[in-house]
Amino acid sequence: MGMQMRPQGGDPRFYAPNRDIAYCFTHIVRVALAALDDEEKRPPWIADYMEYTGTTQDDLCAAAKAMADGIAHFVDADKPPETPHESLDQSGFLDSPPAAQLILSARIGQVLTGLFFTAVRDITPAGSRSPVSDDMATMVAEAARLTDDIESTKADRAAGSS
Repeated sequence: MGMQMRPQGGDPRFYAPNRDIAYCFTHIVRVALAALDDEEKRPPWIADYMEYTGTTQDDLCAAAKAMADGIAHFVDADKPPETPHESLDQSGFLDSPPAAQLILSARIGQVLTGLFFTAVRDITPAGSRSPVSDDMATMVAEAARLTDDIESTKADRAAGSS
């Protein structure tokens, strides 16, 4: 079960942020896919990466269709999958070339980051501290810790091989 909260005020209904994702995600995926179809809108790194990995437009289109099919089956009435992985595997998305999977996932991440940029600025009053500042500080600290861990692992390996 997802997180629920009851906002202060007169509305007694619970609010669950997961429901926002349920309503927004298909839009996010559609926006991400639209840029892949239009070479003018497509970020330049995608063509470079496709060339580097030998991924074709057909690979990308087949992966996009399989991803969409897998997502659509998350709520199958007959036999819902136990996990997203199961649904994406059954749709064939996980059999798609890894580079095509990565491109689609990265585009969704880019769109989601752009939406977060707008949303976090929308909830932050001008000249005030953002209500999610603590969460963002935690995110930054975790990213720094991950980077430190990776760098120390590299240094340990380099020291061990000399």
